[in-house]
Amino acid sequence: MQGYVYIISNKAMPDLLKVGFTTRSPDERAAELSGTALPYPSVVEYSVLVDHAAVVEREVHRRLASLRVSQNREWFQCSRTKAIETVKAAAGSVVKADKDRAVEEERQRAVHEQWRRENEQRLRQELEAQARKEAYEASRKAIFDKYASQLATLSRVPRFYVFWLMGGAIVSALLLLSLPANKEPSFAFFVISFLIGAIPGTVLKELAEGQKMKSSGYVSVQAKRDAELAALQKRSGLSS
Repeated sequence: MQGYVYIISNKAMPDLLKVGFTTRSPDERAAELSGTALPYPSVVEYSVLVDHAAVVEREVHRRLASLRVSQNREWFQCSRTKAIETVKAAAGSVVKADKDRAVEEERQRAVHEQWRRENEQRLRQELEAQARKEAYEASRKAIFDKYASQLATLSRVPRFYVFWLMGGAIVSALLLLSLPANKEPSFAFFVISFLIGAIPGTVLKELAEGQKMKSSGYVSVQAKRDAELAALQKRSGLSS
């Protein structure tokens, strides 16, 4: 008869172990033994699947006979190690599968410890990466700030109203050409001309700024800034 030979313990009886067999799950058998008479649940310490479970059980009982607490009970006063070794010896080569609670718990602890170490390492790497990124961003901002005032000075042009006046003058001159020779321009004519002059004034201002940014001084300072940014990026291994 195929079944499980098991070793069960209960914290209420720390010096005793039950050795028996079942054709069902050892955990089911442990649950049956827990009942209401014991203050603690029974625990499967070890189980092994064999073809002739009853025969193996009898052999284990025979080998542990001197440690049996009662002839009509399957409880033995022996260590966990001795009980497991006896079951393994009695089962011999017919073992199909076995399960050791201590081994399984140690495996689970090892898995949990491995997960904990990997999680800590991942978190540490994320923190280090974040710190590197923040340091890189701070250094990058410092470089931009370092050259900002120089570039602003080199690209500075007159205030917009200067270009507006220039644009208004251009519009006025063009409109004057379209007036009849015998007609004098009115005050409203000049007001409208200078209002329209905001459009060419904006264009003139953008052209002036563009020319400033193309100057050798501006290009030189910008090249120095970009070189420092490139060197910083290479050292950090990060991208902007």
